[in-house]
Amino acid sequence: MQENDISYLIRKAAFEVHTESGPGLLESVYETALQFELRQAGLLAEGPGTLANGVQGRRHGCGLPHGFAGGEPGGS
Repeated sequence: MQENDISYLIRKAAFEVHTESGPGLLESVYETALQFELRQAGLLAEGPGTLANGVQGRRHGCGLPHGFAGGEPGGS
C-alpha cells in the first residue's frame, strides 16, 4: 500500500468520525472512535501515548504527547 492510499484511509476515517459524532465530545471519545475506524480500514492504530524527548541525542526523561502511530499490518 502506498503512502497516498494510507493517507486516504486516514482522512476517510477522520471524516467518518466527525460526520457520525459531530462536535462537542471529549477528545478521548474522538481518539477512541478514530482508532476503531482505522482498524476497521485494515490499518494498525495505537492510541495516544508519549514520545521520548531528547535534544542532541540526550534523553531528558520527559515525554511529548503524540496522537496516533500506525501503518499497515506487517509493514514498516
